[in-house]
Amino acid sequence: MKKLSIKDFRGKSIELNFGSLTQMLGYDGEKKEYIIESLRKFFSKYKYDDSEDYYTNNVSIDDMEIGRNYFQTHYASNLSDIEDDLKNAKSTMLNEYLLKQINDFDLSNLVDQFNEYIDLIIEKINRGVSIESLDVVLSVKPYGIEDVIKNNLKISFEDHEQKNLNYISNYKKILCFLELIEKLNQINPKKRLIILNNIDRYIKQNEFLRIMELMELKSKENDFFYVVSSSIEGYCYLNPFILQTINVINDTTYSFPPMEIFRKYVENHYPYYKKIDTNDLLDKLKPVIHKIGSKENYLNIESQVILKILNESEKTINRGILIPNILELKYIQEKQKMV
Repeated sequence: MKKLSIKDFRGKSIELNFGSLTQMLGYDGEKKEYIIESLRKFFSKYKYDDSEDYYTNNVSIDDMEIGRNYFQTHYASNLSDIEDDLKNAKSTMLNEYLLKQINDFDLSNLVDQFNEYIDLIIEKINRGVSIESLDVVLSVKPYGIEDVIKNNLKISFEDHEQKNLNYISNYKKILCFLELIEKLNQINPKKRLIILNNIDRYIKQNEFLRIMELMELKSKENDFFYVVSSSIEGYCYLNPFILQTINVINDTTYSFPPMEIFRKYVENHYPYYKKIDTNDLLDKLKPVIHKIGSKENYLNIESQVILKILNESEKTINRGILIPNILELKYIQEKQKMV
């Protein structure tokens, strides 16, 4: 786990935990968007304009200034970005992958033969074209392999069916996007930063969890660093191994400690003696995690208690309860009186 520091437009640092699978949760969309944009612009060939001086060199890792080429960045701010990269057009990931694959084959002789046939076709057309008042002569535009791919390749996204991208589920589009990145990395291994912004808007919760599980696996197999932003309740990926790289962006920014420290902290601050089980704690955390550090929240009582403990540690405010255990209720009420 690394420490990621991003300076905001006032020069104040936003401190975040950063690792191979980093999650940006919470409801402060403006701050989250600034963090994501800072990463996207810094780790790319983006050219800052005069009004963006606060973005310039505003990213550091472990208090060290790093170069903008530290990562090869892949970014999707919405579903359209993903769909664009799955089209056979110039500068898309699919086109880059196809060209790299085809360049591995010796196709020069076939392309030369192709151009010879084009010459014969043009020559025959020229013999038949006759316009007395205008000297019309067709000339040949030499074809390279890129022209062949662009003009003669039709992409089908389902076996045995000519379906275009519109018929493919959002879940499959995202899977294809991630697989293409891995395929490109097999050809040209690099340290890669993959940013998926707000994908929770486009897929079901169980699909989101499967994608997160896949990315956790791929990050162990490759030098990949994923950053995922979400804000819908239930759209978070929790297990003891990745908890520390979760950041919740609200009125305050909360980054988790290691799992065992977190578990002991909750157990030691619970309003009555309660042996806290790790898996049960993660289950109770899931419905409240987006609300940590927010002044507006509502929850079942056990989750409310956990949220109170975490918010108290960050000196933040929270309100709202449901029918609780009497000791849990007393704990909530006492904390609210102190606000």
